[in-house]
Amino acid sequence: PFTSEPHDGALVYTFYLALGHLAAALGLPIPVMYHLARICAGLFLLLVAYQFITRFFDRVRARRAAFLLLGFSSGLGWLAAPLGLFTA
Repeated sequence: PFTSEPHDGALVYTFYLALGHLAAALGLPIPVMYHLARICAGLFLLLVAYQFITRFFDRVRARRAAFLLLGFSSGLGWLAAPLGLFTA
């Protein structure tokens, strides 16, 4: 979409366009809407991941262990944020 050459139009970034329209309709600032969508998407990912885990583990304890491993697999760097460490 970033060219000066003539070409047919294309509908790109539709998810973000929809978020912008929803933010305008609700009267929310764009950054707030972005973070709300990010949180909702993260929760949806965790729900789907748990459903995926249930396909492989029968015991509830094993499911919980796998879910916790998945939930914290991105690291614990977020714990340093309140202390002001590792910020750019």
